[in-house]
Amino acid sequence: MSRLIYAGLARLIRCPAIWLSCAVMAATEAGVVVNCFYDGRALDSVFFYFAFPVGILSAVVTAFLIGPEYGDGTMRNKLATGARRRDVYLSNLCVSSLASVMICASGAIVGLVLGVPLLGGLRMSAADAVMLVFGVIVMSLSYASIHTLVMMLLPNRTVSSVAVILIAFMLIVSGSFISEKLAEGPKSYGYGVTADGAPDVNVYDNPDYIAPGPVRGVLEFLDDASPGGQSGHYAMMTAERPALLMAYSAALFVLAAAIGTILFKRKDLR
Repeated sequence: MSRLIYAGLARLIRCPAIWLSCAVMAATEAGVVVNCFYDGRALDSVFFYFAFPVGILSAVVTAFLIGPEYGDGTMRNKLATGARRRDVYLSNLCVSSLASVMICASGAIVGLVLGVPLLGGLRMSAADAVMLVFGVIVMSLSYASIHTLVMMLLPNRTVSSVAVILIAFMLIVSGSFISEKLAEGPKSYGYGVTADGAPDVNVYDNPDYIAPGPVRGVLEFLDDASPGGQSGHYAMMTAERPALLMAYSAALFVLAAAIGTILFKRKDLR
């Protein structure tokens, strides 16, 4: 398996998509930090913005890394030389995971290098910062595991590449939608003025509010467990329980890897 990983690392280094994705992440983080400087906000409010686009960038890199293996015969050659299917799958997962970590690192490094001189550094404690950074990294690994599963099971490069990018988009959009629904309060307020010009406030029951119960419980679980929901929490600094989020991401990583390994071992590659 080590030879497969070394070969994958060599392919990763030569892959233009990883360096382009890192550059896009770095430029995005730099733009957010500079905008924060002009708005007079603290670095804490935007430093973890790199958690938001990592899923899509990871999908693009995984598509470029694994996508060609079916079409150019690399997958069959690996198996023909005696490599076990499990090792082939896990080696690709390791390389995709490393790519996701590199993308995260490019955002975090730029955020620190540019943010500290411009904004004075992070105000949160070092322990909290490290916890959140690790949380984003583990979340990116769950993305990588999902992307690897799709790319390894769909032999058509075009279909699999489109699928992983759409899945990343759907996770982010659904995560944002669920977070917005959970943020709705039980009351809504209407502001106006009376006939004599005095301010008038009307209070209404909010029809979009989801009361405590099974439905809200399911949505809260999805909001915490989904990498799309987590990316929003990290980026917007609303991750109140990062240890729990990391546990969910780690479980999703292992689950997707296990399912992918089992299905790939049974897949007909002819």
